[in-house]
Amino acid sequence: DGQRNVAALYGEVLAPVWRGVELTGAMRYDHFTDVGDAWTPKVGVKWNPRRDLALRATWAKGFRAPSPAENGEGGLAAFSNTDDPVRCALGVETACNPASVAVITSPNPNLSPERSKSWNVGVIWDPLPRTSFSLDFWEIKRKNEINQQQIDAAIAAGSVARDPSTANPAIPGDPGAITAVLARYVNSAQTEVRGIDLDARQGFGLPGGWGNLTFDVKYTFLDKWKRTEQDGTSREYAGTHGNCDVSNCMGTPDHKANLRATWDRENWRVSANVNYRGPIDNTYFKDDPDGCASHFANGDDAPTDC
Repeated sequence: DGQRNVAALYGEVLAPVWRGVELTGAMRYDHFTDVGDAWTPKVGVKWNPRRDLALRATWAKGFRAPSPAENGEGGLAAFSNTDDPVRCALGVETACNPASVAVITSPNPNLSPERSKSWNVGVIWDPLPRTSFSLDFWEIKRKNEINQQQIDAAIAAGSVARDPSTANPAIPGDPGAITAVLARYVNSAQTEVRGIDLDARQGFGLPGGWGNLTFDVKYTFLDKWKRTEQDGTSREYAGTHGNCDVSNCMGTPDHKANLRATWDRENWRVSANVNYRGPIDNTYFKDDPDGCASHFANGDDAPTDC
């Protein structure tokens, strides 16, 4: 449950300053009744040294207000795998291995808006009328990023619900197994994401009035996906099963590609698509001290090389 009023004003200018060179600038103003004001600018430049070649660059800021699910009233229940450092330290061996627990995430009315800075530099090359290539290098830095609180941080703070009936009477002070981790939405310090995008397209005109055939390839290399918490600790998720707080451990592959073939003729269009996700390490983040995300019954990493 939540409510807000929003007003916004946006303006943009495109200026061809001299032959083959264009400058762009934009500014947006937002007012949110529950989180305040924001000014977000953007500037860019595009240079065509030749008819078939263009160089481009952009720098921009970004702003995102907390959603009603994040700063309103309500909550989110999900499940995740985690160990129990409290019981593990007491000598409860089963608590040292990750097990499924409920994670209940509550809204936080004191959240600040997310803000970002980003840049990209790229080139577009059209050597033939039906042939096009584009290559872009980009980076995005967000601060005050709104995330679910890290599960291990919530456990360390004692924000858990336990079942005392599961306590081992032979171990003094055993509080019992965790039944739920009580997390909340928080402003994490920042996230840095950096990568490369490649797009290639080739079209063919088929003889005999049989229409057109177009092949399109999109490829993204994720060089960095680093999340830094308020206490200064950081985790790199590119190429791993994380970030579990966002993706439910679906993973963050550092190589992704999409291949598409399209045939069109008059009122008909037929497409075939292939999506590729690169291999990911069976860890929750790079250099995870707990090793693999999965373990055998005896506690060994599964698989051995993650």
